[in-house]
This record gives sequence, structure tokens and C-alpha cells, in this order.
Amino acid sequence: MTSLITHRLNGEGQAKFSDWFSRLRAILQLQPGFLSVRAFADATEPSARHVLLEMANEAALRAWTSGTAKTPLLREIESVATQPWTALRLREVEA
Repeated sequence: MTSLITHRLNGEGQAKFSDWFSRLRAILQLQPGFLSVRAFADATEPSARHVLLEMANEAALRAWTSGTAKTPLLREIESVATQPWTALRLREVEA
């Protein structure tokens, strides 16, 4: 199960994002079912940063999203956001 999370950040948030993402990755790597996480800057919206999170299954993603391990990091990134973060749950299409 994959989730695409978008953060729209002010200048301070953009400058701090790499460090914040490194700490997020460290916490995620300890989570059961964690597969991968990647970060992207938006090519058309300079203030946007996207996090692509892949977990082994929906239960693992649900455990992460409902858990409290991410709460301090979310509060930190929300303090430098220009808009609330958004998240999409993505399911791979079988060809």
C-alpha cells in the first residue's frame, strides 16, 4: 500500500524539509511493514514537498497513520506549512 503525502511549506519549512525528512525516515524504518519512503520537490509548485510512502499492506499503513510515533514530526512540519497537509492512498493498478 502506498501513500502520497503533500506538504505546502513556507520558506523556513522548505529550508528545514531535508532534515525533517531524514528524521521521518529513521522513525519509519522501525515500523512493521515499512518498505520505502522517498521525498520529492514539486516541479510546478515550489512550496510543495511530496512524500511517497510504501508499506507492505493496508494494515501496516493504517497502523502507521493511526499511531503516535509521527505526531511530533507532524506538529513540527505543520508549524511551517502554508496549508494543511494532504494524503492519498494509492493502490497499484494491475496491468
